[in-house]
Parts: sequence; C-alpha cells; structure tokens
Amino acid sequence: MSFGPYDETEDDSDDTDEIDPFTEELIDHMTAPVDDRTSAASLVPLILRGAAEYGEAIKNIQVTRDLDDMYMELRQEAIGRLATGMDIPPEIMEGKGGLNHWTGYNIDADFISKHVSPIGDMLSEFLTSAYLRPMLVEFEGMSEEEASQYRLAFDASAITSRTDTGPNARAAFDRHELSRMAYLRENGFDEADAPTTEERQERDLRALMQAEPIIYGPQIMGMLYPDLEGVIDICEAECGPDDESLLPEAGQDRENPSNAPARKRDTGPSARPIIDDETGQGEPSPRGPAGPRESESIIDRLATGADAALERALEVAGSRILSKMSGAHVSMKDRFRSTPKSQIVSALTPQEFAQLGVAESDLFSGAWESLGVRGKGWLRKHFIEQGCDTFVADEKSAMVINALIPLMEVHATAAMSKSLRVGPNGLRVPDELIERAFEQHNRIPT
Repeated sequence: MSFGPYDETEDDSDDTDEIDPFTEELIDHMTAPVDDRTSAASLVPLILRGAAEYGEAIKNIQVTRDLDDMYMELRQEAIGRLATGMDIPPEIMEGKGGLNHWTGYNIDADFISKHVSPIGDMLSEFLTSAYLRPMLVEFEGMSEEEASQYRLAFDASAITSRTDTGPNARAAFDRHELSRMAYLRENGFDEADAPTTEERQERDLRALMQAEPIIYGPQIMGMLYPDLEGVIDICEAECGPDDESLLPEAGQDRENPSNAPARKRDTGPSARPIIDDETGQGEPSPRGPAGPRESESIIDRLATGADAALERALEVAGSRILSKMSGAHVSMKDRFRSTPKSQIVSALTPQEFAQLGVAESDLFSGAWESLGVRGKGWLRKHFIEQGCDTFVADEKSAMVINALIPLMEVHATAAMSKSLRVGPNGLRVPDELIERAFEQHNRIPT
C-alpha cells in the first residue's frame, strides 16, 4: 500500500531516487519519539487508508524482541553475584524459603554474630567510656574506680531466633531444678501472670481433696464453700440421709459435736450382719471420729490406694494379654480391640487363657510396686504418730505391705473368673482384706 507517486504519469516500477511518500512518512513517525520523548507520535498511531478488499491481507509483524525472560535471568544472576561477593550468608539477600528452621536459625545467628553484634559492642564500649562512666563520676559522686565497675552491654536477644524451651523448662521445674520466675519466662509469661497465694492454696486444697476424698473431703468442702455450711451435713454424706438414728438430735449444735451422743447401732435380738450377695463383703463399719477403730483413716487410705493399684494391675494384665494375641491369635485380638484393657482379664474364657498360654503369676508381676512405695510411706507416718520409733515404724510398715501384696494378687486373680464389683465401701477392694494385712503389725511390739 502506498500514497502513490507524485507524478501520476510516472510508472511505480521505474527506478527513482525519490523515497516513497508513505515510507518517508512512516520513517518520520517512528523516529520522532527517538528524537523527542515528548512527541505525540509515541502514543498516536499512523493512520493509513486503503481499499477495503485489501484489509484481509494486512498482518501484524512483531519487530521487537521478548526481553522479559532474559532480563529476569540477568537480574537473578546479578543478585546472586552480589550476594556471593558480600561477606554475609547469600540467603540473607536471596531468601530462606528453601531452608529448614534449624538452618535458618544458624544463618541468622551467624549474621548477627559477625555483622550486628560487633557494631553493637563497639557502640556500647563507646557510650560506656564517653558517657556512662564520666556521668557517674560527675553526677553520682563515684570515684573512677567505682565507675569502672559499670558498663553498657549490647543485647541481641530481641533479634535472635529462639528455640522453644518451654517443654525443657516444664521438665526442669517439675524436678525442682528451676525457679518459678525462670519457668514463667521460658514459657512467655511474667510475674504478673502468676497465681496469687489464695489461688494457689485453693488449687492445692482441691488437689488434696481429689487425691483423698474420703479423708479430707468433708473438711476441705467446708473451707472452700463456707456458704454450704448447714446445707450439706457431713453425717448425711457419710451415713446416708435415711439413717435418722445417726443424725444429730434436735437442738444439737452441729458446729460443736462434742456433746453429741455416740452413734446408735442396732444391737437387738433381730440384729444380724448384712452380707452383700455379689461381693461377699460385710456391712461397712461407721466412719469418722465416732468409729470404733483407731486406725480408720489409714484403713481408708490403704483401701483407696489398693483400689487404684488394682485398676493399674488389671490394665497391665490386659496389655500383656494383648501382646500374647499377636501372630496366631490376631482374630482374638480384633475382638478385644475396643475393650478397655482393665476388662480384658474378666472377658476371656478359661479356654482362651489356655490357648494363649498365659500364666497367672506373670499377669500381675511388678504391678504393685507403686502401692508398696506409697503404702509404706502412709503406714510409717501412721505408726510414728501412734508413738513408734522410726525403726519399729519401718518394720511394721514393711510387714503390712508384705502381707497386703499377696492378698491383692489373689484378689486380682479372682477377676479372671468374674468381674469385680464395687462393695459397700465404694471400692472394689473390701476393707476386710486391708484389715487382714493391717493386723500383721501386731506381731512386732511397739
């Protein structure tokens, strides 16, 4: 397409020295922005008219080069050369997206130790000698020797990545090897977040009540909830609301039961021992200060501890049975997969015990160690309070525990034939079993 020659009589095919008017116009339009960046030719296209039938023959010819990808590679190369040539880890400029947290921590620590801390230490030394010590001598009345004991130090901990030391701090605090302030600091807290003395005392009382509800429950309930005084009667909680013969008489002072009559028991000709059909335990003896036994509290404590040890022993036995079911007895193991471990012993039949080849002596071995350690401590304290010296208290405690553990093994073995039920004392371990073991201490004189 062309504007056509100036002379219409001239043939376009003739060689002439003149430039085609359209070509000349196109050259001027393309060179104008080069000579003058403010030229409108850089924004306004060149308009050309022609016959409509030639429109399909017009094509777009790209005369530029795609330099974006090449420029991106050049920029990355320049950054890499700069990062490699500088005295810092290259990842500081290139990014740490491809690193794990340990490598990232090491890079940050290396950068801080080489490029941040030296400048900080230099500024600290300068401020110490140029400002701090002269100020102490001039305005605080110190001698130069006293002022030389003070200095400024640079602390980079605020910009240093820290590992999570919370679990280690908790473990050290539980072993009494770490202070409370350090424990709070390593877990992201301070002294303002610590509980008050009243809150800590309340938590300790609640923990003690949960550990020994029979012994300390009534007293701690009265301390934690004084508003419930007179609403919940201790005697009702122990003896039952229907046993009116054991409740205080009308007009009797509940807060001072020293003038209360002894608890009444049915001793008439119709009285007879009550035996539980399922557990075989006798009627529980009355609890509390009016009970007939001076060792009531230690019996209760041993029974509670023995019941917890029994649960643990049954769980240990269930775990050992499950391990025996691996291999040739996988189908049997699948049947007990959803059964609690403490109930597996009573769920197996004698034939299944025979198939597994499990010996009764191996099921509960080592399961009573915790009961032995804790029980000896309780008994030792009890006997010392009764007037025994330390040596005799240790012997009596060992004798009671040595008698209790075999009885507990026999009692736990009974769970292999039937499930142990809760007795009148609220536990699966009857008081009579604890009393039989406790009577052994009478063989040693006080």
